[in-house]
Amino acid sequence: MRLTDFQIRWADATSDWEKRSIGLEGLRLVSHHRSFSYLADWLDLNIVATLEPKPGIPASGAQLATLLEQLSSNPPVAVIRTPYENERPSKWLSERLEIPVLTLPYTIEGTAEVVDLFALIDVTIQILQEYSQ
Repeated sequence: MRLTDFQIRWADATSDWEKRSIGLEGLRLVSHHRSFSYLADWLDLNIVATLEPKPGIPASGAQLATLLEQLSSNPPVAVIRTPYENERPSKWLSERLEIPVLTLPYTIEGTAEVVDLFALIDVTIQILQEYSQ
């Protein structure tokens, strides 16, 4: 019975998320890490660059300068990162490109309002929607 209830709630929520995220298709973003690859695939986000050259390897000054040069002519909408990643590289690039850094919750209890899986996805889509216009 609990499984059935969850499946019904999940199907309803998924339908709602997909409707709400239609305007996010193709949204150009830089990701701090490849953490959001599944989210990008599901919502058809366009991750144009990743700050970390390899997972777990911090971006060097030279790499950030190269990204700045590559992205300056056609800046993305924002840089996305998780709450636990070092904010300095994201902040450096965002300031120079004059775009925001969006901190997405990434996991349950990643932020105060993310108390379950449904809230995780709700909050993530809501944050992205604010910058998609």
